[in-house]
Amino acid sequence: MPFVLDNSIVMRWLFSNGSQDAVDYAIRIFEQLNQEDQIACVPAIWSLEVGNVIVRAEA
Repeated sequence: MPFVLDNSIVMRWLFSNGSQDAVDYAIRIFEQLNQEDQIACVPAIWSLEVGNVIVRAEA
């Protein structure tokens, strides 16, 4: 079964910010996806969400 990947998890991988619990959770998700060779799916608006976060982070 595919795993639906949320933008907030990916942004934690990219920026490593947020609460320590949130960062630890994102790392656990990354490790789980690697260990189980799962397929990650993203919502149709995912690229817009990523772009928005990156633009706001650079401002």
